[in-house]
Amino acid sequence: MAFGEPFGCLKDGVFHSWVSLITQTIKAGAYEQATRRMFKTGSLLQKVLVNLIPSDLREKRFRHLELSREKCLKRIDEGLRREHRDFLYYILRQNEKGGVSQDEIILNSALFIVAGSETTASLLSGLTMWLMRTPHAYKRLTEEIRYSFASAEDMKFLDLQKLPYMNACIDEALRIFPPVPTGLTRTVPEHGDTVANQFLPGGTTVSVYSWAATHSPYNFSRPNDFVPERWIESAFASENEESSQPFSLGPRGCIGRHLSYLELRLILANLLWHYDIQRAPVPLGEEDMWDADGDLKHVKAFNTWNKPPLMCTLTLAQR
Repeated sequence: MAFGEPFGCLKDGVFHSWVSLITQTIKAGAYEQATRRMFKTGSLLQKVLVNLIPSDLREKRFRHLELSREKCLKRIDEGLRREHRDFLYYILRQNEKGGVSQDEIILNSALFIVAGSETTASLLSGLTMWLMRTPHAYKRLTEEIRYSFASAEDMKFLDLQKLPYMNACIDEALRIFPPVPTGLTRTVPEHGDTVANQFLPGGTTVSVYSWAATHSPYNFSRPNDFVPERWIESAFASENEESSQPFSLGPRGCIGRHLSYLELRLILANLLWHYDIQRAPVPLGEEDMWDADGDLKHVKAFNTWNKPPLMCTLTLAQR
């Protein structure tokens, strides 16, 4: 979608080297973000902290930017001639009159690769894990998908978005396992403002962490349980649904929200149409890396999730 050509992961059965850089790029970015929260951007102390970021992470982030630049320059040279209308097609068409520099196009292309892939993959991993751990939800969702269509070819996006329980499962996964569990920072205007009944002076940095908001018992009952019904049944009418904002709000709201929902619905529907999924048993003596009944201590967050392998068994669905 970004550059009009695939990475080839499905065809080759292995990660493209670029794909494997993405999580490390995000991790490096999280460390650098932390330095800016401690000291002013560009200050001597901030630069010192940046240099303390592990060199292998910084090198992988640089390599990601390098690959993005190479791909983007090649795509810019092709201009509007390509039949497949990828993201760059529309950016270049809109930019025929100027207004966006080449460097800005390259940097945004690098962002497309990260923001448009890892977040959706994280949500699908979390949703799959919770479905396997919640048999009634897995059964109800699978039946809704398989009984609503005569064939996989009939599963079009406009029809999938009408499935109430699928929508509820996606919304619940976004709540209990938000792809970006941290919070985007914002700056209080010059003259100050009141937040949560507390006056904050201008220039103050504020942030609401998605994980904290969606796991608070003040906002949701049974916050640590996967309960899709809370989004569609009147018994949960008092839940504070607006506290779950996985795509953020306002000027910093995610512009890829609708694309993410499209991908989620199509992938989830096709997966559960064709396959039955079960948790793979944890080998004797080993820990469950996705310890959902505990505190997910093996699932670290660096802006988005640094996920361990999700071990499961897929068998062809019997009809």
